[in-house]
Amino acid sequence: MSAIEAQLAAATAAAEQFVAAVASGVEEPVRALCTEQGWDGGDSRVSGLVRQAQRKGLVLDLGSEPHKLARRAAQLVVLSHPSRPRPVGDLWLLLEDDGAGWMVVGATKIRTHAALFLWGALGGTLSVVDLERSERSDGFAESIATSLMAAVVPELSFGTELLAKRLSGDSVSIEVLRSVELLAVSRAAVGFRFTTPTDALGHEVWLVLSLSSTVPTVVAATPFLGLELLFTGVDVKWPHEDPDRPGMAIPGYEDPSDPAGARLALEGVLRGILVGSGVDPAGLAPDDPRRAAIGEMFAHLRRIAPRDGESLLDTSFEAASAAMQPNPAAPVPLGLPADVQDRLELALEAIQQRTPAGSAGRVARTEEAAALVRTQGTELVSAVVQALLKDVNPRGVELTSLETAEAADGTPTLRAIVDPAVLLGDVSGGFDSE
Repeated sequence: MSAIEAQLAAATAAAEQFVAAVASGVEEPVRALCTEQGWDGGDSRVSGLVRQAQRKGLVLDLGSEPHKLARRAAQLVVLSHPSRPRPVGDLWLLLEDDGAGWMVVGATKIRTHAALFLWGALGGTLSVVDLERSERSDGFAESIATSLMAAVVPELSFGTELLAKRLSGDSVSIEVLRSVELLAVSRAAVGFRFTTPTDALGHEVWLVLSLSSTVPTVVAATPFLGLELLFTGVDVKWPHEDPDRPGMAIPGYEDPSDPAGARLALEGVLRGILVGSGVDPAGLAPDDPRRAAIGEMFAHLRRIAPRDGESLLDTSFEAASAAMQPNPAAPVPLGLPADVQDRLELALEAIQQRTPAGSAGRVARTEEAAALVRTQGTELVSAVVQALLKDVNPRGVELTSLETAEAADGTPTLRAIVDPAVLLGDVSGGFDSE
């Protein structure tokens, strides 16, 4: 039995213990299988599930084998009742092994949450009220409120009719509610409360926003905000653990499904670019003006998958110090720009078609791959660099150039050149204030 198989068996056994403890009708044995936060935290509380199941006589059955990556697992649990012919629902039981054995750390009805939990991008428990305020969405909310107060309902992809319905009537007051943001999926929500002199409680309208582009876009509207709506339009693949690298996903699944892994990879890429350009962050003097620009770039990468205790507003050089260190365990993201991805896939397909399958074609495939790197590799790298740093390159300048040369044996070579002065902006002032 491999290490991965042994961990899967242990995670499954922990889930089976949980289900058996719920069936016993006694709460304490179930609670002992959960962490404190996992038992009573989040909007889908395990404690509530257990009490409801024991009170209503629900039966919990495990679905197929759990999904697992490293020390995290997600087990599908199907809920049924003896009096009903079909299941009444299902959810994902989230488990984690902190070294002392597998424990239940949360539950969720949202498959995307379960997948992102495995990738390490989200914790086992989530609650709308605990989410941070969305500074990026507040300006959008204020602009909507300004229009509504002028009795003008803005044309939106979602929510226009709902806003118009609540705005109709006399003496309607509008209050902008506290925004929330779920960074791991680039989603936020802004809310508005509509009240009248005769209805002090009023009605709420929430707009769910995608923050994937510079300007927020509305992807859903609702009178009641729940966690599930914050995952609107987000599709995340399950990780597939690599037998040759236990604890790591098989390459090809790590981006965009793995925000935490993508962040590690991009931090490594950025550090490599800096070092290769002669700007090793570890060797910069305390008064070097480039430190501010470097801190700004790493701060942008932190937003991909923020960790507990990190400040998203801290753009200092010191806040990025850990990310500037070499990390050999960082995965390599494969989420390339669409045109670059297409070119690479076509090239790889061509290699497969031109070479024999299996071990017989291994040498030929190696030679073909080397030729691909010589002829197209630098252009691919150049395109990837452009894509990775587009959000921290406000002027939209070219970050790389190509240089053609010949090796000693006459073989043509291509190099991607990254100019540190271009990469870092004006070294005397960092990036443009715009």
